[in-house]
Amino acid sequence: MEGVSVIISYHNESATLEKTLDLLAAQTFPPKEILFVNSSSTDDSFLVIQKWIDRNLAIHKPTVRNIDEGTNVPGSSMNVGIRNASCKLLAFMDCNLYFDCYWLARQMTYMTTNNSDVVSGLCHFSGTSLQDKSAIAQTYGYYKTRPTVPSSLVRKVVFEKTGLFLENKRAGHDVDWIRKLKRDNIRREINEDVVIKYMGTNYAKSLRDIFLKTIRYSESTVNLYGYYNHHIYGIFLLPELVA
Repeated sequence: MEGVSVIISYHNESATLEKTLDLLAAQTFPPKEILFVNSSSTDDSFLVIQKWIDRNLAIHKPTVRNIDEGTNVPGSSMNVGIRNASCKLLAFMDCNLYFDCYWLARQMTYMTTNNSDVVSGLCHFSGTSLQDKSAIAQTYGYYKTRPTVPSSLVRKVVFEKTGLFLENKRAGHDVDWIRKLKRDNIRREINEDVVIKYMGTNYAKSLRDIFLKTIRYSESTVNLYGYYNHHIYGIFLLPELVA
């Protein structure tokens, strides 16, 4: 069976990185390598990964690589992972997400059984605080599940057809890539047996954080195909914040 390279970009994720590493190490289908790509973290995230690698080097089979090439947005960091991956199968995950020990095994089985090129799982959105839940309700849908790029297993050759993720944009790299899949008639299948969820805050903790995130994401997603939620939500939030 083919090996898998897991790619994770991170930015200031020191609170959840060890949990993410432990979940990856517990996979019933172990990846051949795990590539963490630093997306200009200003906390000790890079050091947290290095310490975990040092402690577990002789225990766990997957090779864990901690890469820093000075990228500062998710798409650019994920592209660094793709270029450095040694396997023909690539799996994508984010920090601060919970996934069970069968994640890779289920995606591998689905891909093999259905001869798929791209298989995504579902993310369950629930929120934590009232503000977080309200933001989720207006964006992804409260207590809803949606297909997401994190959780996905992709044949590396797909990126030779679509090109890599959108560079130098804070958000929208995933939407842009999904549009390219449709453009190139590459079927993206959804494995409903794979469900991931956030370990904590799903969107933002406060109205101020929601507003700032909305502005930041909206600015970077202008003119991106099918990406309107953040723009619309920002319009509804503005009166609440200036009142």
